Amino acid sequence: MTLVLNLNRPVPLDRLTAALWDGEVPRSSISNLRSYAKELRQALSGADAVQLVGGGGAYQLTAAPEQIDLMCFERAVRDGRMSLARADYAAAVTHLSRAQSLWHGPSVSSLSCGRLLTARLDALNEQRLSAVEDLAEARLGIGRSAESVTDIRVLVAEEPLRERAWGLLMRTLYMAGDAAGALAAYAEAREHLADGLGIDPGTELRSIHQAVLRRDPRLTRYPMQAGPWAGAVGAFCSPVPKQLPRPALFVGRSHETGALCAALRGGDDDFARIVAVGGNPGTGKSALALHAAHAVRAEFPDGQLYADLAGVAAPDGASGADQVIGWFLRALGDPGAESPMRLGEATTRFRSITADLRLLVVLDNASAATQVRPLLPAGRACAVLVTSRRALDLDHAWQFTVRGLPEADAVALLERLVDARRPAATPGAAAQIARHCAYVPRALRAAARWLSDRPGCPLDQLADLLADNGGEPEAARALRALASLSAPESALPPLENIPGLQET
Repeated sequence: MTLVLNLNRPVPLDRLTAALWDGEVPRSSISNLRSYAKELRQALSGADAVQLVGGGGAYQLTAAPEQIDLMCFERAVRDGRMSLARADYAAAVTHLSRAQSLWHGPSVSSLSCGRLLTARLDALNEQRLSAVEDLAEARLGIGRSAESVTDIRVLVAEEPLRERAWGLLMRTLYMAGDAAGALAAYAEAREHLADGLGIDPGTELRSIHQAVLRRDPRLTRYPMQAGPWAGAVGAFCSPVPKQLPRPALFVGRSHETGALCAALRGGDDDFARIVAVGGNPGTGKSALALHAAHAVRAEFPDGQLYADLAGVAAPDGASGADQVIGWFLRALGDPGAESPMRLGEATTRFRSITADLRLLVVLDNASAATQVRPLLPAGRACAVLVTSRRALDLDHAWQFTVRGLPEADAVALLERLVDARRPAATPGAAAQIARHCAYVPRALRAAARWLSDRPGCPLDQLADLLADNGGEPEAARALRALASLSAPESALPPLENIPGLQET
């Protein structure tokens, strides 16, 4: 299953063992993996263009996405939700029915495996349950509500604490002419919530209950634009934001990436997962965060929000969170986002909209926890990835510190940044440059820019300028100081201003 979830990407052996075994890994784990790989290859022998490839300490399952049911399911769900956002309910029914038809046998969450894979499978099962709810929503839109009664009854029997499912069951029954059944469903939902969580039904479920009691005619109209329950529809038919910036050139850090991805996928927390990535300027926090965010984005089908907080903090000390939360509300399709509102009101709206979503929020270059807190979603299936130069006081946050690259990765990054056609360098020249850059990615990029302006200059020349045969040369110190500046790379001063790197 781990190979399917990482289709067409190599999965290191250590990740496979972590997926299969919790706690202590048996000594025979590698031998076991090879046996499993052999059995899998035999099982795939009759499948066209589906292969298990091994090598380099990893296994990779290669196939066209349309050959894998999981990929087809996720695509159908995305298409269905996009159709819902456009109010094209007939198309949404087609896509989401296709998604539901791809599930056979028991839920994947019942499989026995390691903790990390269990979390992934739980997320996939949650996606399945949400797709059932989305299909019921779409059928309401085209007047075929009766077709969803059985599916929703099965869903609430399996997950009796899902308020959205109970609300859909009530609306579906009412639109099918069974007002008594809708009221009975509310009573059953209230009992389950009281027994399971010790709480009363939420505002939207209570509003639907009151509308059924009044036989409110708006309950039989679709889309339901008016009424206190309308937010339940709007929250799930809204646009799906995909705001992650294009990732930069990225080398190495496979262990760090795996750790971040595992933390974002999370487990059984009752609140949004928060991962705080800290480290000195120039160490590559943002690049690592975006690399991890792109790696897990498919697991957050309700969207990915992104904001660079360095660009919104005001000189007077204001955090800029009110501006960012306005962007987020508009991206999520909140019709009230265009009206002026205080930060507290906007935060409440944001949390209400995100309460039942699977959303990834990336907050880059945060300066303080007060800047971040208003931007935290409420949904337990959401995740937040924050980068900052200092440790942030955020409750329940998983803290992660980024340091310089290992020498081999630093050399690999430098060599990928510079033109391979430049004059041959003395062995070790790239490693010498990397060492003088303190293995910091921003310093390495600065050095690569200097070299790119001089296509005929071998690496040896820059290595000699940085070494200068004088202990701690001024050029090397200045280069590292340049890399530590908090400004974006595009705003950094030219390297010709660094002593020792001017043209001679």
